Amino acid sequence: MDSAGHVLRNADIPNANFGTVSGCGTDQGIYPANFDTYDESENLPGIILPPGTCNGDYYILSITDPDNHFLFQDHKNNWVAVPITLTQQTAGNFETGGFSFAVAGNVVTFSANASAPDSCQWMWGDGSASSTTPSSSSSSHTFPGIGSYIVLLYAWNHCGPTVSADTVQILPVGLSEELESIVSFNIQPNPVRDNVMISYTLVNPTNVSLEVFDAIGNRVKNMVNCKQHPGKYQVFFDTKADHLSQGIYIVQLASGNKIFNKRLVLL
Repeated sequence: MDSAGHVLRNADIPNANFGTVSGCGTDQGIYPANFDTYDESENLPGIILPPGTCNGDYYILSITDPDNHFLFQDHKNNWVAVPITLTQQTAGNFETGGFSFAVAGNVVTFSANASAPDSCQWMWGDGSASSTTPSSSSSSHTFPGIGSYIVLLYAWNHCGPTVSADTVQILPVGLSEELESIVSFNIQPNPVRDNVMISYTLVNPTNVSLEVFDAIGNRVKNMVNCKQHPGKYQVFFDTKADHLSQGIYIVQLASGNKIFNKRLVLL
């Protein structure tokens, strides 16, 4: 139909027909294009996702003649929809490191390692009310007494939470000094291409040294050299920033007369 309201048929239009359709179904209607769910054959612009789009299942929808310039017997089927699944939107992803903490008596100080959340919700595991902190700021909590407590961290943004959990142990005074200073020592990921997280847990106050050596024993990085309270500690190491080449490295964690070595493979 032209702007004056006259109905135009194929014989009245020099460039009719208006295209062919491949793989049409009943619901697809008159959608004119070479549509195939396995191939994009149209030279179309990319789709810019709106801010805040999260991972999930969506549809790309194309509508023919949305302003009803053409006359059809059925206007309800002039469309085609292609399902897509988004899996790599960073807005809803947080660091996998969870949180670290330091224990001083019954008071534990926590630090969230979430990547730019809107807020962090802490659930202490001792029956007390949860606490909410903005972004990745630190939080402290006083536990009621000796015992093991499962602490949960919910790091929230518009796409929902990422949940991390860890166990906090409050030990009797003097008992921790009889235990090994270091009860865990991990490197993730390993092998690694750039960023690596080194984590360890202390059960009593101790002097800690954390260093990285190359395969022939040369020190390439000194990351920790101080006295630390009991707790879980996480150290993030950017191998690219330190210009390390591919190869085998040794991560050494020392406490008192105890030395722990782990091999790190840099790809």
